[in-house]
Amino acid sequence: MQKVATTGNATIIVYDGTPLLATDPWIGDEEPAYFGSWVLSHRIPQNLKDDIAACPYIWFSHGHPDHLNPTSIERFKGKKILLADHVGSRIHRDIAPNGFDVTILPDRKWVTLTDKVKVHCITTRIQDSILLVDVGGRLFINLNDAGARDCLDGGCPRLRCIQQQRTEWFRELMADWTAEEASDFAAHLERFGGALEQSREQLLARRGPAPAPSGEPSTSPSSSSVPSSSASSSSVPSTTYSTEN
Repeated sequence: MQKVATTGNATIIVYDGTPLLATDPWIGDEEPAYFGSWVLSHRIPQNLKDDIAACPYIWFSHGHPDHLNPTSIERFKGKKILLADHVGSRIHRDIAPNGFDVTILPDRKWVTLTDKVKVHCITTRIQDSILLVDVGGRLFINLNDAGARDCLDGGCPRLRCIQQQRTEWFRELMADWTAEEASDFAAHLERFGGALEQSREQLLARRGPAPAPSGEPSTSPSSSSVPSSSASSSSVPSTTYSTEN
């Protein structure tokens, strides 16, 4: 069975019968970030830690330690580490010499992991990245700290297309709703979206303008699939999404 679970922060776990892919797996209830000043607000259930450890593929969006944690990453030697095609390939250069099996994903191209799961990585101008994950025909989007505004050429139109498809899906879902129910739901979504956008604008204002891209991107693999690798207290319940109807 294909399904997706999350432990919070930016970590999702993708399953195709067994654990397959984990994104930004920071074990933040045990291994703090930013010199001990940042930890998760909850315990990660042990069964999900075990599932993360069993994933043959690990994707990191960018280098901040609450995403790519310098302690947590040591758990993933022997896994296939997937990275975005960032300018300069700094993360690749930093970790590959230390015994990690690293693959740079081609930008804005679908890459097959199994017959039922494929991924599509979009880099951004701020050296972050977005991951689209097709799990059994259902699309999951991991934006982590990135935003559509900062996508490199081609990424924004693709996300807008996805947003339009989502709109059509909602329209079908709400076909039998009353006008009052639909209006109330839309109002809640508008307020929620406005709050998110306001928060994002404040964050961008603190960061300052995004740097202009420079240099040449690293060479991406030409293959459309990633070779497999050999896998060697109180808790907040995880959220799991099954792709079965």
